Order: sequence, then C-alpha cells, then structure tokens
Amino acid sequence: MNRAFIFDLDGVLVDSARAWKIHDDVFLHKTFGTKIFEKLGSVAGLGVVQIYEMAHAHGATMDKEDFIQKYNEAAVSIYARTP
Repeated sequence: MNRAFIFDLDGVLVDSARAWKIHDDVFLHKTFGTKIFEKLGSVAGLGVVQIYEMAHAHGATMDKEDFIQKYNEAAVSIYARTP
C-alpha cells in the first residue's frame, strides 16, 4: 500500500501568504476592534484557535465557535483564488 503525506510550506504548492495577510488585517480589525487588533500583532503562521485564544486573552468576547466558522468560511474563498 502506498501512502503519502504532503506538507506545504507556504509558496511551495499554494502561495497564500499574501492573501492571508490582507484577510487577517481586515478581518481581525473588523472582528475584534482596534485595541485588540493592535495587541495581536502579527498572526502569521498561527492557527485559527491560537489567534482566537490570543484575542480572548486580550479581552475579545466573540464566541469561539462563531470565530472559527467565520475564519473557515474565509479560508474557502482565499484558497479558491490563490495561485
């Protein structure tokens, strides 16, 4: 039986880093407001749960499941248009 595991460092198979940077800046600012957005700093390389936990630690009150759902909906759009 053949098995394979593909690990994509951004830019090898899918170059999504630029799209995520633009998305995260707009989405996180809109979702959490200026104070929390500024406290988060760069979220590059972090997973959606890590981002939520950081925002929550800085006072975000949005429901975790709602945040994950909205973030995942954006992922579908981002990967659909990423080269």
